[in-house]
Amino acid sequence: MLGILQGTGAMRGKRGCQGMQTAVLPEGEVRAHAHHRSRSESTPEPVGHGRRQRHPAPGEAIYQSRGLTASYLHLFFASNPEAVARVFGAEC
Repeated sequence: MLGILQGTGAMRGKRGCQGMQTAVLPEGEVRAHAHHRSRSESTPEPVGHGRRQRHPAPGEAIYQSRGLTASYLHLFFASNPEAVARVFGAEC
C-alpha cells in the first residue's frame, strides 16, 4: 500500500486466516492472533513465521526491513514485554 515492503496484496473470498499463534521473532516469542481475508504475494523472504496452536503448517509470515517489523499477526505485547521492547529498538 505504501511501498515500504516489496509485494502486493489482494482480497480473497470469505475464507481467511484466523486463530491464535505465537510470533517467533529474532527478538523472542510473542503471543499473537491473526484474522484477515487478504493475501500477499511477491514479498521478501520472511525472518520467521507464526507457530499455530493446533495446526502443523507454518503460521503468518513475519518480515523485518530497515527497522520495520511487519506481519498479519496482531501481537499481544504483554506476553513478552522484553521481546517487544527489542523489536522497538530498546536495550533490555
